[in-house]
Parts: sequence; structure tokens; C-alpha cells
Amino acid sequence: MASQLAEADFQRSRSYSDKANYTQARDLLQKTLDSLTGINRLDVAAEYARVLRAQGYFAKALELLLGEDEKLSGCLTAAPDSKWAIIRMKMEICLLKMSVTAEFDQPLKDAEDLRIEADDFTAIMGLDPSAIEAAIYYAKIRLLSCQFHDPVKPDLLEGLIIWLAPVFQKLIWMSRHREAYRILEAYGLFLRQSKHLGIACLDFQTWHTMARALISYADKSLDQATIANMESNAIAIYTDEAHLLGVADVRIRQISREIEGRPEKVTEEVLAELKELFSKYEAADAVSAYHEAVEAIIPHIPGSLAPDLRLQLFHVSDELEVFTGAALASHVSRIRLISVWIAHSGKAVRAVDAAIGIHATVGAGGCRWLKAMAAYLASLAYCQLMDFQKAADWATKSIEEFDGKFGADISKATTTLLQAKLSIRRQRPGSMSLDDFLPLVESAIGHDSERGFLEQAAIKMELITDNIQELSYERLAHWLEVMEGVIKNLAKSDSEEADMRRAGLYQKRASILASKIGQVSDPEQWDEALKYLEEAVALYMAHKRLVEAANTRQIQSVVLFRRFQFSPSVELLSRCLELIEIALELFTLLDNLTFITSASECRSKYLHAGWGYGWRLYLAGNTLPHLLLG
Repeated sequence: MASQLAEADFQRSRSYSDKANYTQARDLLQKTLDSLTGINRLDVAAEYARVLRAQGYFAKALELLLGEDEKLSGCLTAAPDSKWAIIRMKMEICLLKMSVTAEFDQPLKDAEDLRIEADDFTAIMGLDPSAIEAAIYYAKIRLLSCQFHDPVKPDLLEGLIIWLAPVFQKLIWMSRHREAYRILEAYGLFLRQSKHLGIACLDFQTWHTMARALISYADKSLDQATIANMESNAIAIYTDEAHLLGVADVRIRQISREIEGRPEKVTEEVLAELKELFSKYEAADAVSAYHEAVEAIIPHIPGSLAPDLRLQLFHVSDELEVFTGAALASHVSRIRLISVWIAHSGKAVRAVDAAIGIHATVGAGGCRWLKAMAAYLASLAYCQLMDFQKAADWATKSIEEFDGKFGADISKATTTLLQAKLSIRRQRPGSMSLDDFLPLVESAIGHDSERGFLEQAAIKMELITDNIQELSYERLAHWLEVMEGVIKNLAKSDSEEADMRRAGLYQKRASILASKIGQVSDPEQWDEALKYLEEAVALYMAHKRLVEAANTRQIQSVVLFRRFQFSPSVELLSRCLELIEIALELFTLLDNLTFITSASECRSKYLHAGWGYGWRLYLAGNTLPHLLLG
């Protein structure tokens, strides 16, 4: 620092930013920066950029550092002692460019050149603070690239972060707590992505030990009494220190825990409190903290019971991402929002426009995953619009743009491509023969099975078993057996998804049995078909999939009505009505017009059949959960 006054203002700014008083911190940092020249500006500029990032203004942080980089050009030669500080700043610029512009190729090249210049960050073991931060920025750059652009083998990533824990311990021993906290933050960031990226050198216990050495931190692994005590202490400290958002942060965590898995807890009172808490973040101009608070709540708002509220929160999150100026995060947020639009009927046109807009925005050298995923979502939306040729074209484009990377996403795009081709085949008979289509599906299934994408393999098998009417019974039976094997393997990694696929398989087996019975009433086959449907309902109920369970009850009523048509009895028809009333009651509760219409038509059909026989039918007043379970 050039003066004691500048140093004092610098330290005061840190005190303000620590308490989320970002406006005061920025004013002091700007004042300090204006009083300095040349190389003396480096540390203040870095702190200013950190405050802007903490506040959520990534584009402003990049603009600031680019300006400083231009002013400091030539300082590396003039002041070799500042080498690491300049490398740190340039590395942060690379990271911010990726975040703000969604461009990857050039920032990655620049970062790699800096790594070579930094001699693989050998100075970190000497605890040079700028070298440590530069190494963290580089690791974040490679992590971001793995997530969205160019995945690499896990061992390469591990080599970039294996030093975090030992350096942390040294910093703690030297009482350099602020720097230690930065490493703890980085360790936590990498740990959250470790499973997805296959990183094995990080673990929660190490992170927890590090955290306990620095601060008390509540996590799900702790008992509720410990968490409550920590949060009570945290609230007291935040209040004493006049932290603008600390109490709100704690309360958001508490609410997210309270409503997790318990949709009935999302009351008007809770929603009113959330609105008040969100207003505090807005008043503090804390965009990042506001966004984190919204994201903490979204997963616990059930889409099936509160779709409008969930969608509203997604829109808030999307708007906040746009506000930060970080194009990458904003586009990723918009990708998620488009996925929600596609899941809600009536928004397919909007989804197409938004997806194609993102696809056009990402240029050459830009984020590979983003561009390809936008194409994939466009194909899904076109499927909803029944424009299957465009759906196939965009799915093909998506597969090409993934460029052999992101295998799980390629598998999904391939499924959509096959679905589109199957629909084109239906629309234009003769456009593709069964002998031409089946090898495409079989090849994709083999590819998925080899690479462990078992859920997608099962979905592709369902394309065959559920949609191709020309299949012989023997060939269909073969595919059902193959699917059974895939589901068993899927259960090893995802038991819930396996149960859902198995329930679908049971429905298919019941449908085949019902169609085989033909004009001859075979009680054993009827009973077997209905047993499959009962097992499907039990699987859906085990995972609280009430809509699917109700749909299955409707299917069961249809199968039972076919049996009634062969052997009319008031008992069979009463059971048909009982089952369809169960489904109709739940569909009405969920306000799903499509399902309500379908179930109502079935109900009218059954009542009309009863009237034809002169029967007066009525239902017992059982509760819905009891009826769903039969």
C-alpha cells in the first residue's frame, strides 16, 4: 500500500464486506484505488473484484480487472516481485471471461499459457498468497470446462486440487485465517462436483475437519440439537455484529429443512416469511445471496402440487442470473427454465424460441454443452408441437455439437431422435421400414448398456415394446425379457428409477395379456393381468408417485371393464367404477384437465353400461390413500 490511510481504508472495506455491507465496502475500495498508482493498485483491485463477485456483479468485476490489466501492462518486467499478483489477476480474468461471455476456447488457452508461466504453481507450497489464489482460479477454470465444455479424466483434475488440504493446515498453523477460508470454500466447491466428475481425492470428512478448524458449520450429518445450537449462536453473532443478511441466511436454511419432503409445510405463513426474507436480499443489493436463497428453496417446492409457485421461483432465479451479467450462469439457468416450460403443456412454442435463441447466441469456441443442450431442448419442444421432422433435425444437430463428449446427454438426444423418427414413420407410412428402424434402436440400446446409461436403454426399449405394433409376440416377449435384465442392473445404482421402469413393464405385460385373451374369457389370464397392475400401483405408491398410481388405477379399470364385457356382473362393474373414481378424485385435486377428461369419459362409459342392465350403482366413501392401495 502507498500509505497508512489507504491500508486503513482497505481493512475497513473488508470489515464491511464481511457483514454483507457491499455498498460501503465498494465506496471505500474505490476511494483507496483512486489514491494509488501502478503496481500498488493490484491488491485493492483484486479485493474490489472479489466484493463485486460476492455481490453478484460478475460483468462489473471483469470490466474492472480488464481496466487494471491495461493500466498495469509492463509491470511484470518493471516489478518482478509482483509476478504472482499479476498472474493471479490474469487468471481471474480468464475465469470471469468464461462466466461472463460463455466463451471457453480462448480463455482456456490463455489460462494454460499462464499455468506454464507459473511453473505449475510451485510457489503455493511456499504459501505465496497470490500463487495460492492463482492456482485456485486455474482449478476452477478446468472444473468449469469439465462441466460445460471439455471433460477430462478425473486424475488430471485431482492433480490440480490435491494440495488444498495440506496448504490449508499450514495456513491455519500460521493464523492466516482469511486465506484458509478461501481454500475451504474452494474445497467445498470441488467436493460438491466430485461425484459427478469422478474425483476421488476429496471427501466430506476432510472438509468437515477443515471447517471445524476454522468455523462451526451445520450439515445434515450433524444431529438436530447440534445444528439448532450452532444456528442459535450464529444468529446471536450476526445480530451483535449487525450483519445485514446473516440472520436471513440462517432462516432460509431452516425453512428449507422444515419443508424438505413435506409439501404440507409450505403454508401461506411460510410463503409470506420467504417473501419478507427475499426482500432483505433485494434491499441489500446482494444478488448472489438472493439467488442462493431462492435456489435453496426451489428443490423443496413440489412441482406436482405447487407448479405455479415453483415456476415463479425458477423465473426469479433466471432474472437474477441475467442481472449478474454472467452469461454462462444465465444461459444455464434459462436452459433449466426451458426444461420446466417443456414439462408444462402449452409452453412448447416459448421453449422453441428460447432454446433456438440460446443456440444462436453461443458462437464458435463457446460453451459446447450449452449450445448442444439448447439444440436438444429445441428438439423436445418440437416433439410436443408434433413437428417431428424439425425435432429430428435439432436432435441430430445436438448429437453433432456434443462432439462425442457428455455421453449421458448424447444418449438422451439419441432417444429423442429415435422418438422423432418413430413418429415420422407413423405420420408417413413407408418412409422407413421396420427392418431399417429396429437396428438403429438396437444399436443405441447396446451403446447405452455398455456405458452404463441404463435408464436411457430402458426408455429406448420402451420405444420398441410400446409403439411398434408390427412386432410379433415372440419378438415382443424377447424385448420384455431384455428390459427386465436392464432394470435389475439399473436397481443397483438407482432403485427408484428402476422401480418406475419396472412398474411400466408390469403395465405393458398386463396390456399384452389383456390383448391376448381376445374373445375368450380366461379367468387366470385376467387375474394375472390385474395382478401386474396391482404390483405397478404398489411400486408407484412406495415412491409417492400418486399421479402414476392413479393412472394405473384407470388402466386397471379399463382392463376390468373388458373382463366385464365378457362376463357381466354388478361386482365387476362396481369395482370398475370404484377404481375410476379413485383416479378421477386425484386428477381433480391436481387440477389436471387432460386426465380429468379421460377419467370422466371412462366413468360415464361404465355408468352407461350399468344403466343398460338396469343396475343402480354407488360407491363406498373410503379415503383416497386407502383406495389407491386397493
